[in-house]
Amino acid sequence: MKKILCLLAGLCPALLFAQPFQITLHGKISVNAKIDSTADRSGFQILSVERAEAKLDTLGITQTNAAGDFALRITAKERGVYPVFIIRDGTLLAQSEIVVAQEDSARAEIRLPANGGRFFIRSVENAAWLAFNNTRALYENQLLEAVRSDSTSISDLKNITEFMANMLWNLSDTFPENSVGVQLGKAESVVKLMGWNDSLAVARAKTLPFDSPGFVEVARATRRGISRLEGQESAIIYLKNAQENINSADKFASLFTEIIQTRIDSLQQTEALAEIKAMKEAYPEGQWQEWANLAEREVSVLLPGLFAPDFALDYQDKTATVKNIRLSDNRGKVVVLEFWAPTSKGYIEQASLLEAQTEKLKDKPLTWLSLSIDQSIENNTTFLTGRNMPGMPIILPNADMLKLYNIRAVPMWVLIDKEGKMVKKYLGNQLGAMLDELGRQIEKVYTAPAAPANPR
Repeated sequence: MKKILCLLAGLCPALLFAQPFQITLHGKISVNAKIDSTADRSGFQILSVERAEAKLDTLGITQTNAAGDFALRITAKERGVYPVFIIRDGTLLAQSEIVVAQEDSARAEIRLPANGGRFFIRSVENAAWLAFNNTRALYENQLLEAVRSDSTSISDLKNITEFMANMLWNLSDTFPENSVGVQLGKAESVVKLMGWNDSLAVARAKTLPFDSPGFVEVARATRRGISRLEGQESAIIYLKNAQENINSADKFASLFTEIIQTRIDSLQQTEALAEIKAMKEAYPEGQWQEWANLAEREVSVLLPGLFAPDFALDYQDKTATVKNIRLSDNRGKVVVLEFWAPTSKGYIEQASLLEAQTEKLKDKPLTWLSLSIDQSIENNTTFLTGRNMPGMPIILPNADMLKLYNIRAVPMWVLIDKEGKMVKKYLGNQLGAMLDELGRQIEKVYTAPAAPANPR
């Protein structure tokens, strides 16, 4: 608790004496003579900003001299990637991104009008950042091609992911280890690898500095990997150790949520409620208080073994006839509630795996409701056309079901057994684990009689 109060008060020594991050961008602006034949290049405004809550904070601003030369000093509180804009007479002429990570200098030669409204900034940090983005784009393109191919197997997806994860991890072979692009590459490598090769991903995660960019996402993925390899208690030890080594109230709270989720996954109701109480005391208002309230409901209503909240949903069948489905009418069957969106990257990446399961699930004692949170009929139809996805597609008319099952991210699968009791909620890359458990729950339907209806 002392650590939390220290962070919230902003009085931790590491924060009191933290130095800002600075970089100087030197550049020259020229203009196509056909547009402006004058020699005066003064008056171009170059500035960098960041969004702080509901407003923009200026990190640096300067103007060109008559020759078009400028030097922009950018000062940021945190290492990161920030936008740079070129403006004249109130009109945005071009923009780019600059990495602010250490005392450094960068260079930009800008000819207006800029191609596509963009210009390039040259520095070691920016080169690493560009390499990181190019590698990610290559991965996404290869994955998209694989998903669209009828011959793609799970092994193919694993090979693509592992290859790209290694490329991201090895950016340090070309660029400085402490550059933001390299550190984000290592973080992304761990996140993408988790679930495909947990041992390697966890080993890599434990070598990353606690203050590295993207560490919270790494910690989230790593706690799941450690849970699978070593058990939930080892995952909690990892998260608490990380909390002791960071100096950010928001990051501390994010790790707090992972500790609570691990307690929930372990069915440790008493311990989870104690952690939630501590979090609510540490964060008495704002988003983290709201998160703690939702988690409290999760522990009280949605833990495995409790009866799943009943619901009734209207949907249209293939003849456009409106029908109604109620959870309690499906006793004796296993139920999957699939919360998704056609624009969800995590769902798109796993579409081929779901399609491959469709035939296997046919004629099983199973009700699979595919609940899209995107209310656009066009978006849903476009995604589903030509795909053979499992389940009954339903567009959720409002957020009631999301609140009922405490869905804070998609894709998420809620597995309910033949008795109508919660088995588990599975997020993102846990689809494989969900399908494994689904097979076991279906077998139980064949081997044991259904239990009586929910006494409530």
